[in-house]
Amino acid sequence: NYTISVRAINVEGTSEYTNGVVQLTHIAAPSKTPQNVMTVALSDTSIRVTFDPPPAINQNGPDLMYNISYTGEIFDNNTQFVMVNAPNSNYPAETQISVNLTELQEYNNYTISIRAINVEGTSEYTNGVVQLTDIAAPSDTPQNVMTETLSATSIRVTFDPPPAIDQNGPDLMYNISYTGEIFDNNTQFVMVNAPNSNYPAETEISVNLTELQEYNNYTISVRAINVEGTSEYTNGVVQLTDIAGEM
Repeated sequence: NYTISVRAINVEGTSEYTNGVVQLTHIAAPSKTPQNVMTVALSDTSIRVTFDPPPAINQNGPDLMYNISYTGEIFDNNTQFVMVNAPNSNYPAETQISVNLTELQEYNNYTISIRAINVEGTSEYTNGVVQLTDIAAPSDTPQNVMTETLSATSIRVTFDPPPAIDQNGPDLMYNISYTGEIFDNNTQFVMVNAPNSNYPAETEISVNLTELQEYNNYTISVRAINVEGTSEYTNGVVQLTDIAGEM
């Protein structure tokens, strides 16, 4: 709003000013981005985003809205958007805005940017802020479990990590459960480290179970483990050890 007054002038002096007339300039698109963007992981599937409105002089009109853009790095990498209304209609807007992004992928970096919007257009997006969601327990089992008898007392177990999108964090370990059918029928366990620290893990794992009972069926299952918990066990695979030779 501008208050406008006019007075007349000649060589002898001036008149009084007229009473002020108030005139409002037109709205324009915001000319600066939202400020002070901050993010924090709330859980394995949610991130809180907080930010301030553009500087008052750059809002250029009331009734701001905000468009939040977020893109996953490894998974969930189609850019998604959330529209947010300003929390009140004051002009210029001053109130900090807080929004929770939900249904995200576990242990995944998201690049988050924000722009301001009014009826005349939009600001530029802010520079991207990267936030990592928390680790979660693996949500699927190891895959493609296969067994092979090596001798009368040993069996080789091979398997692949859980699907990449279900690993939900780095540094996987594996717990192999095996139980003999007739003999050696107390369930035993072997812990196995993943062969490398890549994320997501891709390398096939191979483990030899030894000191088994001769000519005995073993039911073998595998589960994945990380710092947050474990997957379910795979369905049991039955493998028979060899007959032992004569003494």
